[in-house]
Amino acid sequence: MLDGRPHLIRGLVGKDGSVLARDGDEIFFPPHLHGLVETSEHGALHGWAFDEHAPGRSSLLDVEVDDTHVATVPCNQPRPDLAQFLPDDGCHGFQFPLPASLFDGRPHRIAVRFSNTARHVTGSPLQVQLSAEMLTSRRRQLDRLH
Repeated sequence: MLDGRPHLIRGLVGKDGSVLARDGDEIFFPPHLHGLVETSEHGALHGWAFDEHAPGRSSLLDVEVDDTHVATVPCNQPRPDLAQFLPDDGCHGFQFPLPASLFDGRPHRIAVRFSNTARHVTGSPLQVQLSAEMLTSRRRQLDRLH
């Protein structure tokens, strides 16, 4: 069960094997890793990740595109919304600009996992389909900022 995927767990009562009133819950192992891909807007992934066993330390996420590893992303951007719930400064956000090769109008599968585990963050894997025009617009916006 330590493969990072959800598993259905059912509690049984007595020798008769009767199921408890609550049918079951999906749970994740390892349970101390939490994360979310919130959006894939404007050609970038945005979200957060947190390891309960290492508060104050940035998690690392592996990003795969069409089953090929493309990056390891640190989760170290300020997230005031998380800081109010976590025992540290809340710097657990990430942003990852998607590779230009994905702006081809075809569907692509993106998977985001905690580094060195099979545990996906919530919202992963996801499918994106980005047009070439979107890349041009995004690049123009980035050029204006710099």
